[in-house]
Parts: sequence; C-alpha cells; structure tokens
Amino acid sequence: MAFDAADLLAGAAAAGVTALNFMSGAIPQYDQRHVDIGGLGLDHSASAKIVRDGCGVPTIFADSANDTFALHGVCIGQDRLWQIHQARLAAGGNLAQIKPELLTFCIFARQIGFARLGQEDWEALMGDEESADAVQMVEAFVRGVNWAASLRPAHGEMFTLTGKHTYMHTVHENKPTCM
Repeated sequence: MAFDAADLLAGAAAAGVTALNFMSGAIPQYDQRHVDIGGLGLDHSASAKIVRDGCGVPTIFADSANDTFALHGVCIGQDRLWQIHQARLAAGGNLAQIKPELLTFCIFARQIGFARLGQEDWEALMGDEESADAVQMVEAFVRGVNWAASLRPAHGEMFTLTGKHTYMHTVHENKPTCM
C-alpha cells in the first residue's frame, strides 16, 4: 500500500489536532485506575467510585441508584460530551449550524417537533407520582454530565471548529444555558 502526500498531510493534521486536544485539556484527564468524584454530591460518596481499566473503560461501583446514575453521567460527560451536544442539536433541528447540508433534516426535525415532544414527555413523567424514581435517575445523570463537563478546561476541536459551545444540560427547560 502506497501513501501519497494527501495521506501524510491528513495523518499529520489528525496528530496535530489530537496533540492540541490533549494539551488544551479537551481530552479528559483521569487516572486510568480511579476517577476522583469529590464534589459531586453523592448519597454515599465514601463507597461510590468509577474505576477505569487499561483501555479507559469505566466500571461504576455505587450503593444507591441515584449515585449509579450520577456516576454514569460523569462517564458520559467525560467521554461523549460532543455526542450529547450533537444529539441535542439534532433533536432541536439545529444541525445545520454545523453542517448546512443538513438543513432538510433540521426542517423535518422542527416540523415533527422532537424537542417539543421530548419536553412534553418530560413534563408527563414529572407529573406522574409513580415515575418519581425515574425522574430522580434522570436528574442524577444530568448532574453527573454537567459536573464532568464543568471540570474540563477545554471542550475539543469539534466545539472550536464549529464555533459552538457546550451547554449546561437541564431536564427542566427546552432552551440550553451556555457554559
């Protein structure tokens, strides 16, 4: 297999972006064996922990469902912040902000009203007494995502290249609050 100048340039660019992300703090910094979760406001913080294996795959240990969902939110906030942001843009019909070719999808998403439907579902869940545990789980997960996102000094090249910021996620309102 032969490589040409374009392949070498693309490889160098990818290496440069990765190095920039690492140096700026966009890549989560955590000890591969244990993630410090102090300040998250867990029910049983002494026994709750996230342990990552040699490949960075998390395992969560917690004594309550609330702590488990908060720690899951931490892991997702550390590893998949851009994916959450992109899914939020898609649901709101705003992906054309990143890629103008997606305007047709954005119109479709707004016509269907994915964001409105999600808000209506959340309000119905909030109003159902039998769903109190589910509401607490979602709120704990969102708290974990926001906590992890707030600890990152930078959010990566995708946010930089698109000129977008990540948002504090909330389950109570449709409009995001810019971080």
